[in-house]
Amino acid sequence: MYNKMLIAFDGSEGSMKALEHGIHLSRLLPNTRLTVAHVLKETNRNITGSEPHAFSRNGMLTPFGYAEGRENTNVITEKEPLEREVVEITATNDATLAEARTKIDEEGTTAEFAVLEGEPPKKLCEYANINEMDMIIIGSRGYSGIKKLMIGSVSQKVAQESDIPVLIVK
Repeated sequence: MYNKMLIAFDGSEGSMKALEHGIHLSRLLPNTRLTVAHVLKETNRNITGSEPHAFSRNGMLTPFGYAEGRENTNVITEKEPLEREVVEITATNDATLAEARTKIDEEGTTAEFAVLEGEPPKKLCEYANINEMDMIIIGSRGYSGIKKLMIGSVSQKVAQESDIPVLIVK
C-alpha cells in the first residue's frame, strides 16, 4: 500500500520528527522506499565569496559584476560576467540533507535524497506525483492563532494540494 514515501526535510525539529516517523513506518512496512526531499525557496545556487548578492570593485557595486575600466562608473550599459564560482546545491552537498543522511545512517536504513527548488508545497506535491509516491510525510512547525492565519502552514498547504495521503507529524 505504501511502497514509496516522500519525507519533507528542512532541518527543523518538526522535519526531524517526520523523518523519524518515516523510518519507523519503513520498518513496519517491508519493501518501502524512502525519499527525503529538501526544498530550497531561493535559487539553487550558492555563489562563493563573502558577498553573494553584490560585487564591488573601485567602490562600484553592480548586480552583474565589476564595472572595470569604465570612465563613467555611474552607468552600466551591459551585463558583465561574474568573477565568482557558482556551485549548484545537490543532494550530495546539501548541508540540510546531511543531517537527514546522518539520521538515516544511524538508524541503519536507506533512503534516496532530493533537492527541489521553488515553493515547498507545490514542489513537494509535484515531486510526489512525478515519482509516483504513495504518501508524503511532513512535520508541523506548530504555528497557531494569528501567525498561522497570516503566513499559513506548509504542511497544511501540502495536505490541501496533494493527490495522495499526507501524514503531518507533530
